[in-house]
Amino acid sequence: MKKPMDALGKAVDWISIAILVIIAVQMGLEVILRYGFNINLRWLEVTSIYLFFYLVLLPAGLLLRRREHLAITLLPDYLQAHHKTKLLWVWNLIISLVMLVFCVVTFYFTVEGLKTIIEMQSCYYEELFGHRVSLTITFSALLIGFFLLSIHALEALIICLRSRPQRSP
Repeated sequence: MKKPMDALGKAVDWISIAILVIIAVQMGLEVILRYGFNINLRWLEVTSIYLFFYLVLLPAGLLLRRREHLAITLLPDYLQAHHKTKLLWVWNLIISLVMLVFCVVTFYFTVEGLKTIIEMQSCYYEELFGHRVSLTITFSALLIGFFLLSIHALEALIICLRSRPQRSP
């Protein structure tokens, strides 16, 4: 299980780096064109905004996997040493369960929202290359992001269950 998850993590890392480079190049080009030549290409800005959704949501699962996400550590920091291992395990188990439930429920509602958007053919007001932009662009970022978060939350729960502290004699 570790190797496929590592490969997925590495792929998401590289995709995120590519998206960041594309956004940086697009914004740099937009600044040069706007202030240097008085040309405004709206599609550069719009595509950067949409790519930013992916840049935020794709690597979010990696932060969860590496335990680098925002966390409240007040309780574990103040536990006494002999209770710390067991209580910290229980704390991590609760956090992993809550994260998994949150990610799965959010993924479910994202799928339902995406179905509604596709049925209604909802669009943004912006135009990209003469066509109105569908809401499915950002909802697919949510869909992929919360799917990856769900996978990594499940992985965190499995790791937590496997690392259960041993009973002391």
